[in-house]
This record gives sequence, structure tokens and C-alpha cells, in this order.
Amino acid sequence: AYFAGSSGQQRFNIAGLELAERELTDIGRIGRSSSARAPDQAGAAASQLAWCHGKPGVALALKAASKGGDKRKIDATVSAVISAINSSPLERSDCICHGNLGNLLLVRELMDDELRAGISSGLERKVVRRISRHGVVCGNFGLETAGLMEGLAGMGLALLKLAEPARIPNVLILEPASAG
Repeated sequence: AYFAGSSGQQRFNIAGLELAERELTDIGRIGRSSSARAPDQAGAAASQLAWCHGKPGVALALKAASKGGDKRKIDATVSAVISAINSSPLERSDCICHGNLGNLLLVRELMDDELRAGISSGLERKVVRRISRHGVVCGNFGLETAGLMEGLAGMGLALLKLAEPARIPNVLILEPASAG
């Protein structure tokens, strides 16, 4: 979708939409149940509700490309991803790659402005309450690292984004820094 916008060629947008829609056909099965967990590279179960394992990121790309697709179908898919994230238990990690802060950033990007306040604030409260009680947990088996996607740098950036949404870019969507 982003490539289609840059190149101006509609065929890339159509191909991207078709691929995203195929990826999300099992949207009803999304969740953190054992059947909805895909094996990661280490063979462990990994949530499909994580940036690195697809569904929220695909929904975000689908929404970005919604100008070229069936808007009702895209909106329904995006709503299903938001609902699945919001109704699922929190992840063990807070990293932006496959943890709570990443999902919170994605929910904020996926939601329309009028809905964002209610749903994301509830999820935000759960995440902040967990962090204030237990501290942040990095994505590398809980070992503290400085990395962006699984470490303290990304979690710090996510917390800054929550505090100052207009000033801090969302690294998950390669949002440029504001001019101010």
C-alpha cells in the first residue's frame, strides 16, 4: 500500500490488498488461545496479536490502503483486530515488537479519533497499571536490552508517544518526526 502510494501504480495497491485480505481471512480465530498461536522461530507459541507475527500490522497496512478496497470489509477487519487485542489478556512482555506497548500503539493507530479515547484508554490503563506494579519487561525472555523493538529504547519511545502523541512519532508505522 505504501509502495503503491509512492510509485503511483494501482497494481501494487491491488496486490497488497489481496495479500492482506488473504492473511486476515481467519480473523474470527485471532486471539491468544493455543489454536491461534503460531510457532515462532524458536518453536515456542507466539501470539498472532503482535506486530512481528502479523495480524495487527496487516490490519494497519490494510487500513492505510483502504482507498483501494472494500471499505466496509476493511473496517470490519480492523474492528475485529482491535476487539481481539482489547479483550485478550496482557502479554508477558511490554516491548513494541510483540508486547503490550506495541499493541497499544497499534490500537491507537487503527482507531478513528472519536473511538480512540474510550477503547485505547482502557487498554492503556491496564498496561500502565501492569508496568507500575511489575516494571517494564523486555521481549528477550525478560532480559533487559537497549534495543528498539524488544528493549528499553522502544518501550521508552512508546511511553513518550502515549504522553505526547502529537510530538512523538510512531516507529511501528515509520511515522516521520514532527517539525515542532
